[in-house]
Parts: sequence; structure tokens; C-alpha cells
Amino acid sequence: MITDYYFANPAKVSFGYHFAIKASYNNKTGLFHCNEPGTYVFNIHILAMPQKWAQVELVKNGQNYAHVYAFDDNHFATGSNSVILDVEFGDSVWIRATGLEHHTNGLLLDHQFTTFSGFLLYPK
Repeated sequence: MITDYYFANPAKVSFGYHFAIKASYNNKTGLFHCNEPGTYVFNIHILAMPQKWAQVELVKNGQNYAHVYAFDDNHFATGSNSVILDVEFGDSVWIRATGLEHHTNGLLLDHQFTTFSGFLLYPK
């Protein structure tokens, strides 16, 4: 989960709380750093407050693999996406806030309903 934030463009999104059996996520840097190579499933869920928007992407080693967008004038809006990636030892995966050049009302992610998760589907 994260705190409500306005981001510069582009910016890594760090999640303040994490729950992991094999902790490879650093909540200070916002990076998942692969210590066990294999095929991973990553999920992103975002919530935007009314009249605010959220646009993020899932990035591996600097390359974008998935986008998520949420906006509504009058209601909370959600967006989600999942991606299956081959990840090698030492690779980094993170969430990056984007799209600020297209919007003027800022970006707000609600801390209780915005999540980033990943798990090893099968090892190499």
C-alpha cells in the first residue's frame, strides 16, 4: 500500500508495506530485485479519487510491459493489469507513474486500494 501522492513525471512508485515469504521487494526504492530466476506473475491495482486520475506502468529493466489507467469525474475509479514475465537473476521490476504531460489535475493514488504484487509461477 502507498500513501496518497502527487508524482513528478515519470516517477517510481514505492509501496510502504509489503508482505513476502521470500522478500525481494525494497519498499524504500520501489524495486523488486530478482534473486530467483524464473517466470513471474505481476499484478497492479490502482484506485483514483473522484476528479483525480492515476496512470502507471509496470517496468522491467527500464522497458514498459503493461499500462494501467483510472479516472472518473464523479466516482472512485479503478484500473488493473497483470503480466507474466521471464525474469533473470539481477533483473529489476517496478511501477512507474506516467502521463503527467497529458493531464493538469495531478495524479493521486489512494493508499489503501493501490497494490503491486508478484509471485514466482515456476523457477528456471
